[in-house]
Amino acid sequence: MVTAGLELFNSIKTRRSGNPNLKHYACIVDLLGRAGELERAYEFIMNMPIQPDQAVWGALLNACRLHRHVQLGELAAHNIFNLGAGSIGYYVLLCNLYSDSGKWDQVIKVREKMKEAGLVLDPGCSWVEAKGKVHAFLTGDNCHHPQAKDINVVLEGFYEKMKEAGHDGQDCGCIDDEADRSKAEMFCGHSERQAIAFGLINTAPGLPIWVTKNLYMCRSCHSLVKFISKVVRREISVRDTEEFHHFKDGECSCGDESYWEEINNKR
Repeated sequence: MVTAGLELFNSIKTRRSGNPNLKHYACIVDLLGRAGELERAYEFIMNMPIQPDQAVWGALLNACRLHRHVQLGELAAHNIFNLGAGSIGYYVLLCNLYSDSGKWDQVIKVREKMKEAGLVLDPGCSWVEAKGKVHAFLTGDNCHHPQAKDINVVLEGFYEKMKEAGHDGQDCGCIDDEADRSKAEMFCGHSERQAIAFGLINTAPGLPIWVTKNLYMCRSCHSLVKFISKVVRREISVRDTEEFHHFKDGECSCGDESYWEEINNKR
């Protein structure tokens, strides 16, 4: 794929119609980056005959996120921000790079820069129906819910059960260190967790739970809900912006690995 892409790119330069534009260069950086050839992608940028723009550096930053290359990703982000890019997407990519690499202190710093720049992420919100009413749960606002204590007890119980079952704490969201857990909650939101726990508390055993979310479901929440569906023996459905997830007996209808590969390619 890389060879074919480079051949096509080089063919543009041999045509009389002109030279490749910035979009063409960004495509090649993206192609090399997704193939894991990050250093080659960087060298390609440095040898460009025209000044790389935010899209070119953004393609490299996204590739660094995919392959968790923090040092090169930081360099790409530095060049993006030096060009005056105000898009929230680049900040999110950098946050994802740091969070995937376990660098939560850097996540905090990036989010502080976002606030200083006036860039605000849409808060995660999940809705669940119980006892004939629809209840909303907003990211970071669950402490004000009248059943917040009960909801947290339920979730903590599942976190402990996951650890006992041998699940990786960082991957499933049940992080041992309280500070790290707070950082993860701040970054990811996980509003569907509160909605599902509320549904478990306020509906009869065995009844299905339906949740709708305004953002896509992160992988750690996905792992947690699979686990919950197996433990409580309930069907749990979560409709996010990308997929209709139907959880039953510890499995999800989305296809797991193929779904996450598709999501990674979009981000």
